[in-house]
Amino acid sequence: MTITLILAILWGAGTLAFDFETELANIGLNLTSLLSFAATAFAIVLAAAIYHIQSEEAANDSERHRAVLEKIKGTSFAAAESARSAHTNTDEILRYLNEAQRNRTGHDMNPSRASEVTESLSSMVVDKVAPVLWVDDDPASIVLERAALRAAGIATVWVDSTSRALDLLDGNEFGVVITDMGRREGPREGYVLLEAMQDQRHRTPVIVYSGSDRQEHEQEALSRGCAGATSDPTRLFQLVRRELQRDRG
Repeated sequence: MTITLILAILWGAGTLAFDFETELANIGLNLTSLLSFAATAFAIVLAAAIYHIQSEEAANDSERHRAVLEKIKGTSFAAAESARSAHTNTDEILRYLNEAQRNRTGHDMNPSRASEVTESLSSMVVDKVAPVLWVDDDPASIVLERAALRAAGIATVWVDSTSRALDLLDGNEFGVVITDMGRREGPREGYVLLEAMQDQRHRTPVIVYSGSDRQEHEQEALSRGCAGATSDPTRLFQLVRRELQRDRG
């Protein structure tokens, strides 16, 4: 019964299409021409719909971009306030760095490194410096390092991808870019960001902060044009301070 019904429907549809094409032929048209016209009309409507959707997305992206820029301003202002008391925040900064060191290596900070940080803070001038752009797809792993920089009066703005970093670098001033190496985008995404910045003639110094402390990895980063590469939180703090001070000079 079902097969008979399907065959009847198909026969009826074929007959209707034939009759329809015959009627069209009587007025100088054929089914192929009509289908071509319908496809063209559909393409126009689809293109208009896509344009409308893209316009809405662009507007949303622009709004998000403005929100990020406002956040940058607020973060920079808060950091500038902290900078006025950075010299008295030494214990807090060392505590953050020591916790970060323990998380990464299982060991406390070397006392000699702590002394180096203390000395550097005594001559550190970071009031009103440009913020740091930090690119990492695991923000939980850099909370303590960012807290140490914030306590020293250095604002950090976090993004999770190369494309978002490049968007923010376009038309905005950052003192340093910190990037991890491997991200969801790729295992050497840090260098993808570096090369894109070089292609677009961004001169902001780049520091690679990854899980490797091998000397050959540091040498490769330097040979590619990075300002530094490290897996050590204290060393990272010192590299950022050096680049920000150099920028002021």
